Amino acid sequence: GNFLENIPRVQFNHRLLGIASLFGMGVLWVASWKTTLSRRACTALGLLFGVAILQVGLGIATLLLVVPLPFGVAHQAGAVLLFTCALWVGYETHGETSSKPHA
Repeated sequence: GNFLENIPRVQFNHRLLGIASLFGMGVLWVASWKTTLSRRACTALGLLFGVAILQVGLGIATLLLVVPLPFGVAHQAGAVLLFTCALWVGYETHGETSSKPHA
């Protein structure tokens, strides 16, 4: 019942989702090494993972500093940047079907 109303639970869910997302993006990035992707797709995947690392770090810093406004705003902006990178990855990999390793 209180999945979205209990503040500690919401914080836990947010942290869990962040860590799971970072892990998933890392797995995707490493898996991409074994495929033949365009240079743009590889760049997009690398940027996605890099921004995810920064976003998690910014989230941790925001909590440790007890949510100063500039850090909270930067974390929100980081979410927009991360989403934009994810869209770019989707665009660059759309239709990619090859799983051949790079030569």
